[in-house]
Amino acid sequence: MSQLLHIELCCTANISRSPTLEVVLRHHHPKISFHSSSLYPWTGVHHPTLVKALAARGYKPVTGRPSVQLTQDQLNRSSLVLVAEEEHYTRLCSKSHLDVKSPCYLMMNVLGEQADMLDPHFAEITPQSYVVLCEQMAQELPAFLRRIGLVVP
Repeated sequence: MSQLLHIELCCTANISRSPTLEVVLRHHHPKISFHSSSLYPWTGVHHPTLVKALAARGYKPVTGRPSVQLTQDQLNRSSLVLVAEEEHYTRLCSKSHLDVKSPCYLMMNVLGEQADMLDPHFAEITPQSYVVLCEQMAQELPAFLRRIGLVVP
C-alpha cells in the first residue's frame, strides 16, 4: 500500500525536536509517512533524555539514532514540511538553501500558534513536557491537515 501523505519534520540539529515529534506522530498516525531531519550539518544522536521520556510514555524510540541533514530528495517526496523555528522557515522559503515545492509551516501552527517550537535540548521545556506537547500536536494534526487542504488518510 502506498502512502499518500509524507511529512518532513525539520529542526536545527535533528537530535531533539524533530526526531521526538516523528516518534509520537508515527505512533498516532501510522497511515502517514514521517521523516525528520536537520536544516544544518550536525553530528549527534537523538537526545538520551528525550529517548527516556518517550519510553516512559510507552513509545519505542530508536536509541542512538543519528542526526540526518535535510536533502533535496526528501523535500521532493514531501507533501508538507513542518519546521521548528521561524528562522528555518525563512531559510527554506528563500530558496537559497533548497528548493521547497510543498507547503511549509511552523510545527506550532499545528496547534494554531505562530511561535517557534521550544527546544528541550536547551532546557526551555522539560523532556516530559515536550513529549506531552508532541502528543497534543498528534491529536490536532488531522484538523490542521484539513485546514490547509491536505487529504487525511
